[in-house]
Amino acid sequence: MKQDKLEKFLTENREKFDLYDPDPELWDKINQENRKILTGRIKWRSLLWKVAAVAGIFMISFLVFELIHFQELKTAWKTGKEKKELNIPELQEASIYYSSLIQSQMQKVQPLLSTYPDLGSELNRDFSELDSICLELKQDLKDNVSNQEVIEALIQNYRIKLTILEDLVNQLEKSDQIQSKKNTNYDL
Repeated sequence: MKQDKLEKFLTENREKFDLYDPDPELWDKINQENRKILTGRIKWRSLLWKVAAVAGIFMISFLVFELIHFQELKTAWKTGKEKKELNIPELQEASIYYSSLIQSQMQKVQPLLSTYPDLGSELNRDFSELDSICLELKQDLKDNVSNQEVIEALIQNYRIKLTILEDLVNQLEKSDQIQSKKNTNYDL
C-alpha cells in the first residue's frame, strides 16, 4: 500500500517533532476548560437571551404572516360575498329597474323641494332609514343567498322608495297647482 507523502514525512521526522514539549501549565489550563465544558457549566443567561431572541423573531414572523394572510382572506371574503350578491339575476334586474325609476322621480322632486325644505329633510331621513334596512337585508342575503324572502324584502324596499317619491311628486304638484290658482284668482 502506498503511503501518503505527508504520512511518510511525519513518520520519517517524528523525532524532530517531539523535541519540544508544551508547558505543563498549558495542559492544566486546557484540562480545566475541558472540565468546565464536560461538567455542563453553561452560561444560562446568554443561552436564555439567545432562545428568547429566536422565539421573538419566530413570533414576529408568525404574526406578520398571519396579518398578511388575514388581510388576504378578508379581501377574498369581501369579493366572494359581493359576487354572491351579484349572482342573483332577479335582484340585479330589480335593482337596475328601480334605481332608474327612483332616479327619475328624484329629478322631478328636487325642483319642487326647493320651496319645501322641511319635506326635503324628512325625505332624506326616510331614505336613510330605508337604506339602513336595505343594508341589513343585504347582510342577511349574504348569510343565506337562497332566501327568497330576503330578495323580496329588498325589492319591496325599492318599491317603497319609489312610492314615497311618486306620492311626494303628486302632492307637491297639486300644491303648486292650488297655489297657482290662488295667484290667478288674485289677478282678476
